[in-house]
This record gives sequence, structure tokens and C-alpha cells, in this order.
Amino acid sequence: MDCTYLCPCNEPARCDNVCSRNPVHFVARVREICGFEFDNLPLAPTVPNPSIPAVVPEILHGKSRIAPLVVNAAAVPLHRLFFARTGKPRFLSRRNLEAAFRVRPFILIVHGVALDKHLENYWSAARSAGFVHAVRALRPDLITVPNFSLFSDVPRWDNLYNMKRIAICWHELQSAGSAVALHVNGRTDRDYARWGEFLHAHPEIEWLAFEFATGAGIIERGHWHAAQLKSLCERAQHPLSIVVRGGRQHLASLQKAFRAVTFLSADPFMKTMKRQRLRIIGAKSRWTKTMTLLGQPLDDLLAENVAAFEGLSVGPVGKPERKVPLYQMSRSSHWAAVETASAVAPVC
Repeated sequence: MDCTYLCPCNEPARCDNVCSRNPVHFVARVREICGFEFDNLPLAPTVPNPSIPAVVPEILHGKSRIAPLVVNAAAVPLHRLFFARTGKPRFLSRRNLEAAFRVRPFILIVHGVALDKHLENYWSAARSAGFVHAVRALRPDLITVPNFSLFSDVPRWDNLYNMKRIAICWHELQSAGSAVALHVNGRTDRDYARWGEFLHAHPEIEWLAFEFATGAGIIERGHWHAAQLKSLCERAQHPLSIVVRGGRQHLASLQKAFRAVTFLSADPFMKTMKRQRLRIIGAKSRWTKTMTLLGQPLDDLLAENVAAFEGLSVGPVGKPERKVPLYQMSRSSHWAAVETASAVAPVC
């Protein structure tokens, strides 16, 4: 195996992956990030360590409600805080943001998990438009950096490029004075070993972030990622906290290794928009359909669902997670399962 083994591209000149088979594009991308290594990123300033609750609901927009949701903590998407084309900030103050999302949290988290097109808008437009400094006006308690994707069917250099972009985004935001969680995306043992070396060299990093909802949603792959995340605490040799999106079945295990674990979930919000209510009967819980009038605001239903969700103990809601047959997986998910089974990683 080599760095191009999993690449299916037959037209490298038209491909936008970071690949040496397209030399002009490859050199430009390597120069853009100043090389694939992490050790050319200097130490960032140390910022106060925020105290974040164990469960934080995500609020995606302010529609279908009339009054602000008053909660202890809430998370809003990073890509909805700037204009996609220009990268300029949409909100100039915390009050403007709260009015738009109709939420009034005591603790505000800005999370960077999004579709790839939104992440690319942040990299190409928002950074050059000064969003890194403008976001401080919103007074977020914690920001999780964009989780640039590490696909399994691309040249290995593309993974290294996106990992370096994650590290750069963390450094820029924390250098601007914000508390930032480093999103430790990885596909191989060596990827996590590199993150461990980076954490050991940067004791100012106190928060990590990870997203279990997509590629790591496969059961076997999720367990592998959880084990790798726990190993980072030993490699860093200083206390770490983590923000997790998805993967509730891994929370109890992560709590044994991390100083604090925060679970981000859009379920209360999304289920409310679909007119569903969280019912808790004894140790069981499930979402049930509920009736609303035409045009009826969902303020009360959202508040009820958020309160019920925050009170849940660690464990899955609704049907338990099941193993996904290979024939039902997406192409990238299939390769992730193959990697887990074979335990073979590219050489680079």
C-alpha cells in the first residue's frame, strides 16, 4: 500500500484532492498550510478554562418560536454566524445572536461540526474576512473548531492536509483570545499518535472535540475512536476535557479518562421541529408524536424536551444502535469498516 492506494480518481488533473498526481494543486495546498507537520505551530496563549454542563442542546435557528429559550447552556453552529460568500459576521453582539436564534443561554458554545461546503466557506472566506477576531464580540464560552473531513477513499495527503487545517484553525481562534476545543479527527493509529504529540507540546489545550454521528457511527469504528480518544489523555500528560457530538454509548467510558465530558445534541431541537415529545417512563425513554395547531409556536414543547433530555442518564434514546450490514453502508463507511477489520493503514 502507498499514499494513493485508496484513490479511485482517473483524472488527477481535474481532481481537487491533495495528491501528487496533480503537482500544481499539490504544491499550492502544501504551501497553504506550511507543510503537513504540526511542530511549526507555536504555543498559543492560555485562556481561562470554561465550566461546561454535561449535556448541552444545539439550537439551529429561531423559527417556529416567539420567545427566547432560557437555558443554562446552548450550542449554535459556527457556519451560521457568518455569510457564506463574504465570510463577514452576521451578528455583531451576543444580544443580536440571541435574538436571531431565540435563545438566552448562560453558557454559549459555538460548534464547528457541519457539512464540508460550510467548513470550506469558513476556511476560504471567514478567516480572511476577520471572523476569527469578530467572533469574540459574541462572547462564546467555548468554540469547537471545524471538523474537516478525513475521507477513506482519497490520497493519504488529503487527510494530512485536513488535520493540519484543524490545527491551524485551533491556533488562530485561541490566539485571538477564545477558549477553543481542538477537534481531533483521525483515521489511523498514527493520526492519534500525532495528535498526542501535539497535545503534549501544547499544554494550553484543555478541551478536545469529537463527532461520532457520521463515520464513527459504525459500532466497531466508534469503539476504536473512543479507545484512541482515551489514549490521548495519557499522551498529553495534562488534564483534558472533551465535547462529544453523538455516540452517547461511549460517554460512560470517556468519563473515566477525561476531566469533564460534555454531550452536544440537536435531538431536542430537531424532534421539536418534527412535533415530537420526549417521554420518560421509568428507565425507558422514547420520542412520541404530538399534535399542534396550524401555526402554533413550539416554545413550550422545546422547553419541555430540553429539560427532559438534560435529565436523562447516559444511554441511548429510543431504539438501540444496531450493526449496519456492509451492503447498506455508504462507500466511505464501507472503507472505514474494511480498515477496522484489517487494521492496515497507509504508509504515510
